[in-house]
Amino acid sequence: MMDKKHVSILESDLIARYGIENIARILDDIKNFGFKYATKSGTTWSSDDLVVPAKKPEIIAKTTEKVKKT
Repeated sequence: MMDKKHVSILESDLIARYGIENIARILDDIKNFGFKYATKSGTTWSSDDLVVPAKKPEIIAKTTEKVKKT
């Protein structure tokens, strides 16, 4: 898994190796590779897989109050 920081490091390395003029194509290739294999992985999830916190009503109430104040 790559967070924003690691993607930035990768982009900088690619620019240094292949030049700025090639980055758009390379990043598109990486993106397409990810989408291709993500759809082949067979990984699925549903809302039943999610755990609803016991404090959900309290969290929503506090957030609603903050929104009203804003």
